[in-house]
Amino acid sequence: LEQKREASIASHLKRSVRLVRFEAGVIEFNPGKTAPSDLAGQVGKKLTEWTGQRWVASVTNAAGEPTLHDQQIEQAKAAPVIKALLDVYPNAEVSLRRADDKDK
Repeated sequence: LEQKREASIASHLKRSVRLVRFEAGVIEFNPGKTAPSDLAGQVGKKLTEWTGQRWVASVTNAAGEPTLHDQQIEQAKAAPVIKALLDVYPNAEVSLRRADDKDK
């Protein structure tokens, strides 16, 4: 989605969606409260359009995997230097931002 310049949809998928099932033609996810109500429809439509194969995207209440954003934070926390900093500053929080987000 990022490569196809669908930044808004891609952002929602990274930050608000817990993947439950993914296989050829099917994606099932548990959206967070901030995800748009029509996200599954948008995803299914775009994937079908781009691949030429019918995709069904659906919403479920199943727990699913952690969001991609949460997975990235956990990976960052596991890095030796971050882990060492968290040992020294246990109340510190790890957050991710892009390099071009200089003023945020």
